[in-house]
Amino acid sequence: MHNTERKSDNSMKVLVDEISYEILKKIKSYFVREDEIKFIEFCDKSLAFYDCDKPYYIEETIDDLDNVLKVCDDVSWNRSNIRKKVDWNEFSLFWWLMLEIKKQRIVGRKISDIDYIYEKTKDKVSVQLVDITTLNKGYDFELPHYCITGKSELGEFVLYKTSKDSSEFVFDFSYEKRSILGKVSVANNHFHPQI
Repeated sequence: MHNTERKSDNSMKVLVDEISYEILKKIKSYFVREDEIKFIEFCDKSLAFYDCDKPYYIEETIDDLDNVLKVCDDVSWNRSNIRKKVDWNEFSLFWWLMLEIKKQRIVGRKISDIDYIYEKTKDKVSVQLVDITTLNKGYDFELPHYCITGKSELGEFVLYKTSKDSSEFVFDFSYEKRSILGKVSVANNHFHPQI
């Protein structure tokens, strides 16, 4: 795909539409060396996955991305002095970008969270990536186009997001349980896991 390229010198060209360039410039020094994230150019808005006014490309060469993500975890749990120095909303956007870079390194291209989960699980469990409108489950709010479904002898599930910009998923599931009265269907249970 055109928006992510891993170069021979271990750098990667990344499309950024999660965080403005101005905020990224301001906050990155708390987490990475200056030369590990370099601005390349602004790009066409039509390339953006998320609602971003000025998407752009960076070249990233972060040596220890896992450590950067660990520091971000520490900041989120208020276990770091960085938390006192950065705006929470700006930090959250930076953290989201770091998670996106991690996904891109693994998969090789920028993809949605649903697509990423599907790519990571499709060879391990029986799941399908489907257009949510084909499920006829009565969803009556605006949804992203795809969801993950799965079915086994234990029951069935649907994993989706109510908004592509949200960090929250919805995990709907139904199953049958056995009791002294026989089989009882348990339907419309759900959780709201987050990234």
